[in-house]
Amino acid sequence: MGSARKRGEFTDRSLRRGPEFLEGGHGPLAHLIVGIAAGLHERHGRGDGVGARAAECLGGLGPRGGDVGGERCGQCGDVGHVISLAVKWQYRGLAAHSTTAEETTISRIGFVVGEVLFLAVSQVWGGPPWTLVGVVAFVFLAFSRPQAGVLALVAPSLAWLALAQVTGNRELFFPYAMHLAAVVVCRLADHGPAWAVLGGSGVVTAFLATRAAQQATPRVLAVECAVAGAILVVATIVRLRAPRRSGVDAAIIVAAGCLAYAGLAL
Repeated sequence: MGSARKRGEFTDRSLRRGPEFLEGGHGPLAHLIVGIAAGLHERHGRGDGVGARAAECLGGLGPRGGDVGGERCGQCGDVGHVISLAVKWQYRGLAAHSTTAEETTISRIGFVVGEVLFLAVSQVWGGPPWTLVGVVAFVFLAFSRPQAGVLALVAPSLAWLALAQVTGNRELFFPYAMHLAAVVVCRLADHGPAWAVLGGSGVVTAFLATRAAQQATPRVLAVECAVAGAILVVATIVRLRAPRRSGVDAAIIVAAGCLAYAGLAL
């Protein structure tokens, strides 16, 4: 078995089935899946075959003409553009952490597919604010050896979005954001407390910036900032001192969302 196969690249990287930003770090299967996730923004209609048609369908999601992430693309729909930017930010310049074919082709690609679905749901049902926080969370998660199993911690945050849709209570955006921030804290804690705080703070910053853009009052922003900061500190301390078990991570994440919900009463 060749060295390329050992690294999970599935040989013949010259097929170039994905966008250019992947360079030679992935094999054809990874290029195909991530290329579809990248949508039209990286392809701009180039290519043929099933992969290109799937990328065109995904990239065309949503209305056109928006200025998303400081970039404008006349061919992309706004939803497809957001998903494309998230994938690009994650994989450009990031070395693949995996060392086995299974990890590269199943777990890592499964993470990309789940990410695309998550962001699509967030954009369609929650809109740009919810999607922005999700994008920032996934960008930080890219530094934590992203695997499909991480989605089991991320996906339940959509329950807050569902509740917001059912009840009309848009304040549930806060526990949604803190759920994702706690996921990032738990995943990056293995790199040290600085990484955990940085990642969680990045998600919270995106949330607060969105709230400021929504013209939240200074008092509301101050309360949300204080509650979020307290939750991040407690989550980081508990994660670093508690046994490294998936159940502990799940408990921290659920508690973060619930505490954020309780903080809405302040």
